[in-house]
Amino acid sequence: MKFLRFVSMLVAASMVFAALGVSYSPVVAQGDVPVFDRSALYVPGELIVTFGRGVSRNDGYSSALSISEALGGDVVETGGSASLLSFDESADVESLAQEIASQPGVAKVEPNYIRWIPEAEPGGSSHTLDSVRFRSVDGRTREISMDKLMAMRTVKKVSGRIKAIPSYPVENYNQWGWWASGADIIWPEKVVSPGVCVVDTGVDYKHPDFMVGTTSRIVNGYDFVNDDTLPADDNGHGTHVAGTISAVMNNKKGFSGISNGKVIAVKVLSAQGWGTSWNIAEGIMYCANRLDVKVINLSLGGTAASGYEYDALDYAVNIKKKLVVAAAGNESTSNYSFPAAWAAPFVCQDGTSTFPADCTGINPTVDNTIHQGVLAVGAGVAWFSKAHDDNNDDYLWVDVDGDGLQITDTLDPAFWDEHFGMDQCAADFSNYGAWVQIVAPGEDILSTVPVSYPFYDEYYSNMDLDNDGYEWYSGTSMAAPHVAAGAVRAWSMFPTLTNDAIKDWLLATGDTWKVQPAMDPNMADPSAGYDSADYAGEAPYCWPDATLGAEFDTSNAVYLNVAAAMNRGAIWGSVYDAITGIPLKGAIVKATIGTSVKDQAVLANDGDPYYNLLNLPAGLTVTVKVNKSGYTYLDQVIAAHTAYPGYYEWGPWLDVGVPPNNKRIHAVANWDGYEEDLDMFVWEPDVSGPGFIVGPWDPGSASGIYLDEGDLTSIPYARWNRDGGFGDFLAMESISLAPKPGSSTIPFYNLTVNDKYDFLLTDGAQPGLLNEYVILRVWAGGKIIGYSEKADTCDTNGINNVSGDADDELWWWAGSMTGSFFTPGDICGVGDVSSGPNGGVWPYRVKSRNSTSGIPERPGGTK
Repeated sequence: MKFLRFVSMLVAASMVFAALGVSYSPVVAQGDVPVFDRSALYVPGELIVTFGRGVSRNDGYSSALSISEALGGDVVETGGSASLLSFDESADVESLAQEIASQPGVAKVEPNYIRWIPEAEPGGSSHTLDSVRFRSVDGRTREISMDKLMAMRTVKKVSGRIKAIPSYPVENYNQWGWWASGADIIWPEKVVSPGVCVVDTGVDYKHPDFMVGTTSRIVNGYDFVNDDTLPADDNGHGTHVAGTISAVMNNKKGFSGISNGKVIAVKVLSAQGWGTSWNIAEGIMYCANRLDVKVINLSLGGTAASGYEYDALDYAVNIKKKLVVAAAGNESTSNYSFPAAWAAPFVCQDGTSTFPADCTGINPTVDNTIHQGVLAVGAGVAWFSKAHDDNNDDYLWVDVDGDGLQITDTLDPAFWDEHFGMDQCAADFSNYGAWVQIVAPGEDILSTVPVSYPFYDEYYSNMDLDNDGYEWYSGTSMAAPHVAAGAVRAWSMFPTLTNDAIKDWLLATGDTWKVQPAMDPNMADPSAGYDSADYAGEAPYCWPDATLGAEFDTSNAVYLNVAAAMNRGAIWGSVYDAITGIPLKGAIVKATIGTSVKDQAVLANDGDPYYNLLNLPAGLTVTVKVNKSGYTYLDQVIAAHTAYPGYYEWGPWLDVGVPPNNKRIHAVANWDGYEEDLDMFVWEPDVSGPGFIVGPWDPGSASGIYLDEGDLTSIPYARWNRDGGFGDFLAMESISLAPKPGSSTIPFYNLTVNDKYDFLLTDGAQPGLLNEYVILRVWAGGKIIGYSEKADTCDTNGINNVSGDADDELWWWAGSMTGSFFTPGDICGVGDVSSGPNGGVWPYRVKSRNSTSGIPERPGGTK
């Protein structure tokens, strides 16, 4: 039987099944005369004959029938301008191919190649995420515990009433690839994405995580293995791929997919995970003809460059304008895997390379005319991976200088020359090279597996032993659907773009910093990957650079960023009670553009100060507002911010301390810096004796009465409320001013219109801190009546000691209150606490606190 003959061929070839769809033969060249690579795996006795363009299906069948009858064979199938011919399994197909190629009208002849997905292995032991890492566009990182993420709440109107619901999907947060690819930013988007055709082992369309009510996200396409209309997944691989694309979000089941659109299931691979070029090409053309499909996902491949598959891709890309996303393969090599390698313009139809020149203008039989519509996807490592972290330091050591010596001190700058974040590096199975264009999460990926019926991986690979319908797989097979889902998400935002434009857009919006080039120069074989023995570190490379030649350099690849591709960003901030520093439970924060509310969040849990505003259009000014009963008068604008595509943005302009709505005036300062200590003061008008500086009190100084936390019920009728950046590390301070006795609007010392309360901050405790951003907001009656920003550097020479006195402190004057009006300021100066009374250095040259009088100087030397 042909199948037994096929199995014997597998044994003879000693195939090692790698992580993701493979054929294990080099390319068979296409041309006038077929050239056979005898190491290629193909179905015994079968040949694919393609006739020239313009030949009708009927004429092609008639020609194929005449040829097959003359040579003692049969026409098994006909599709388009090609036919599958079958001869005796012992026939010399190479000789038959030579003879057929000489017949009139024949354009190509090739074996019916065998494609495989890998022999399945679990992606690793089940991993529950403890925290998630976020990055802002300026390179800052923030790691937040999963408990805090799950506690965040978004505000929605349900039946006309405000309701707080989780900010992120409520199901388990174990799909790290969902976070790493930026899907967390855009998941609330309601515009439905176009369909993705998954050409694979089929999909279990009844899996609960695909059901929206009684309707499945999975559309049954066709089964080209069993020739029927129910592409059931008897392997497990296709269902896993489909889950990454479109598992339903926020349904309290399993995890969330990236897209909110349909998956069209097309079965071309058997329960054991193998299929033929004929079936794969037929599946591609089937997908190409569907109007509900924009992207075709091919988590399969191999080393043979099938001409028939190329023709199918040509039809899909150039005639039907589909984007094809293909896995790069899991052999840890730079050798080409097809169809993914055709994404590179220097890889020809026949699998040869013209690197670095494009493979065009040679002749029509080898010119690559599909690269613009194909994406080759490599696999990245999980940030928690321990596969090669021998030192257990959460970094991957690559011996870049080849000296075999590892620096372990993270304070040594040289440490960072050879150590890289795990998620910036290649998975140890991923193929690489200049032909690999985009990277996505591929290690330890949680996704769906069949539940409606038994499947091959369940019985022969110990998958889903708990029968919950989910499993961890690893491979570029798992990376590809992240990109396919990202592509249709982007297409939903930019529906007029063509397939080549969507490819270019994904590459233009991908992250470059997450593909770190670094290679051990001792690695002699550029195609050996992790099988190389010529490296001393924990890995031969993070991603290969140009050390062994530009063709193996993967540094031009980018890492998928779905949110950037959708031109969406997010805001991250915090809201506190300005007096106590305690998170302001119940505060509602909104992001608006004009009168349209784009997202809103609520602080719904005690102890949780954070809010997230998601899926914000990038490049537009977003107004951020806060509202809290008993604190604000309606919505108060705390920031106007432009969201950056693909990232969360945070900073003191998005943090806000909100004081109670009472008869006092409150000045609240926020600054940029964790565990950094600024001190805030208010200088009161000098109208009835010595003026007071209200602020941090130094009880050890003789003049402590003049540098006091103050009192709201007696002179000075002002109080410094909290010490920011110290103890609790919250970078916020506030001062409250009581009204003049008998008045509800004017502070106590404002007797004339010229009397001012001046607000200042100093970095005396931490010199240089005033080089960072600071914002002061002034509140009255639940409204922000003014604000001042210090965006420029105060200390231009990098030190505070301007006058040469060791006691110099840098000050920033933020503005002043006159009556009930705030005038913003932004002036820097030096306060010298040991100079004489008439120094006059702006803003305040203060007498020594240990002097006899202890009276601070006003600007210009006036007491």
